[in-house]
Amino acid sequence: MTLRKRAFHHMRWNEPIIYQLSTPGHRGLLVPEAEEGIEQAVGDGLSSIPIGMRRSDSPSLPELAQPQVVRHFNRLSQENLGADLNIDIGQGTCTMKHNPKINEVFAGSPKMT
Repeated sequence: MTLRKRAFHHMRWNEPIIYQLSTPGHRGLLVPEAEEGIEQAVGDGLSSIPIGMRRSDSPSLPELAQPQVVRHFNRLSQENLGADLNIDIGQGTCTMKHNPKINEVFAGSPKMT
């Protein structure tokens, strides 16, 4: 019996920019108004922000439901790290560098040690 190694094909989502997925009026999280008791104890939150630092317009954020946001970033993560499957969770938490596979072969050779 001959085993043939299949060529690996990672996922290719061609994921659009999150702003392109935006639909006016969609929200992922609706923040409730503060309870009256909390407002009385803490006061108005805006009063602690200097007038010069307050927004004059609402921020231009994408309008998506929470599941859409999760799917979007899940697909992006698969595009970035899906080509080289391994268990190194820390792979995306530091500066990435390019290590060609041929260098890994040489480094693992007993003749190099």
